Amino acid sequence: MSAGKLSNKTIAGGAMIAGVIVVLLVFVLLKPPSVERDPKTLCRSEGPSAITAILLDRTDSFMPTTKSDLETRIWNLLDEIEENHEISLFAVDPEHGGSLDPIIKVCSPGDPKNVDHLTQSEAIIRRNWQQKFRTPLEEELGKLLTNKEAKSSPIMESVQSVAIKHFQSTKRRDVPRRLIVVSDLLQNSDAISFYKDEPDFQRFHGSPQARGLNPDLRGVEIELWLIQRKQRQQGDGEAVLQFFRSWLAEHGGRVRASVRTSGINN
Repeated sequence: MSAGKLSNKTIAGGAMIAGVIVVLLVFVLLKPPSVERDPKTLCRSEGPSAITAILLDRTDSFMPTTKSDLETRIWNLLDEIEENHEISLFAVDPEHGGSLDPIIKVCSPGDPKNVDHLTQSEAIIRRNWQQKFRTPLEEELGKLLTNKEAKSSPIMESVQSVAIKHFQSTKRRDVPRRLIVVSDLLQNSDAISFYKDEPDFQRFHGSPQARGLNPDLRGVEIELWLIQRKQRQQGDGEAVLQFFRSWLAEHGGRVRASVRTSGINN
């Protein structure tokens, strides 16, 4: 073999190696940095990109039809949210209405069907979605929907607690925030009770109790999912819905939906 042919092969081989190196360098430089997540919540290290808090009033019982409706609504919501959207569950608690912590708080790891196969593992995302996201939420929701009646229903106090502890920190105020209140809206506490008086926001607005129930809901989108009951105090539900719409709007909340769940409960 002549020196010229050997030299040409050497040059070609060197050029090929150089090309491979360039491709690898470009891939490394353009590859998105790995995402760091909290191992428990699956939220990105910089925090969630959106927040949905579900406040469920379990101080009265749920009938099977309503349970099924609520489960369907919540699972539809989970299927629609994007990656790094935080879901948290709260329960109206007669004993701790003024200071609620989330029963569970977890971020969606993303839809396994929409992964970037160059940078993500579909199997890992699918496993995280099922084992660390859907299943824990499903288990806690099942507990919340069990019959557990109570003598009082501090719904307004619970809304205020969620606002204070979950929405007001500086890092969380700059992301989209949504509050879903799942309740019959029959407020019953020392501050105000619809079992003693008809829902009348104008009368309440001028009372001393109103000064203590003043959550900061600026920028929070709110949905009211009305649990329908047979009680005389609820009537057709419109009076309690209107009271809460007025109260939430008074404190900056944007009530974007009011829906009645299926079924009539005791």
